[in-house]
Amino acid sequence: MQVLWSKAAVVAAAVPLALGLVSVPSAAHAGAGAGVAGATCTEVRLAVAMAEGGPVNATLVGNLCRPKSGPVTTVDVLVHGGMYNREYWNWPVAPQVHSFVQRTVTAGRAAFYYDRFGVGQSTRPVKGRDADFTADVFGLHQVIQAMRGSYAQVNVIGHSLGSVISIDEAARWNDADRLVITGLTHGHGLGFITLPTRIWTAFLDPLFRDLLDLRDGGYVTTLPGQRGPLFYSGSADPAVIAYDEAHKDVMTLSQAEQAIAALTLPPLFNRSRNVTRPVLLVNGVLDLPFCGVDVPCTSDGVLRAYEAPYYTGAPSFTARVVPGTGHDLPLHPSAGTSFGFIDSWLRTTP
Repeated sequence: MQVLWSKAAVVAAAVPLALGLVSVPSAAHAGAGAGVAGATCTEVRLAVAMAEGGPVNATLVGNLCRPKSGPVTTVDVLVHGGMYNREYWNWPVAPQVHSFVQRTVTAGRAAFYYDRFGVGQSTRPVKGRDADFTADVFGLHQVIQAMRGSYAQVNVIGHSLGSVISIDEAARWNDADRLVITGLTHGHGLGFITLPTRIWTAFLDPLFRDLLDLRDGGYVTTLPGQRGPLFYSGSADPAVIAYDEAHKDVMTLSQAEQAIAALTLPPLFNRSRNVTRPVLLVNGVLDLPFCGVDVPCTSDGVLRAYEAPYYTGAPSFTARVVPGTGHDLPLHPSAGTSFGFIDSWLRTTP
């Protein structure tokens, strides 16, 4: 049995009551919170609207994992990237290395990771254009408000497309305490420009051709065999890449188009300048979509100098580069280094 909350009840701080008395431990579903040592995990179904002022007729499905012992006052809200789902944050292959959720719980914070609109178990409109970037931004806002009912501090950690969504949400509402951006730079990275050559319509893919709700052509995924060269460096475990290929997800063209528009605006006109919370950016030095000759990720200082003009409203902006690592930070052997940067920053940044 799973609980379905109304948006009004969530925002009215009913989360502790709902989680404590109604939710049940999540099923043994890959990425759904099963097997997180030292944690109590519940699958959560949030009734939400896909647009401000719109009807509450959609569902975001996620997992909330909390340390079993000790007071928990902080939650990290984890926002996955395009063509992934919430499993990205709780990877089932060698989770002791690759599960960001496991590391977060061990550090004493709760983690809420969820499927964005159009992927996983969350609402997937028949028309892909209806699961657009704006809907994702408002969905994240409703998630943050839900977490505010239970936690004194709410951090948002985004990856790739999830980072663009997190930036836009913060620029509009600034209702999270800290913002962590991973796998993202602004401007026109050469790898980012070549992304359209590596994706295709999802209903043509053998993994998705039987899903009738993907037939309108508005959903895309990576071409077979492209996950490795696009998202990983040579240091990655082949078993991780193979699992990724076999369990990939989709994104919508409207999500991608609107995110590209947000990313490519110059600093003076970019919404990121409206973020008024501390910001940390973490990128792999070998991130093909977002790092290269034209977008330097060669050192912390160089990356910070490039990105700082986009975050002039933030009280602090920190950039870290992870050596030998591609786009998907938690899915590389260096995952501990990436998490260490993030955890240390969250603990020490006021």
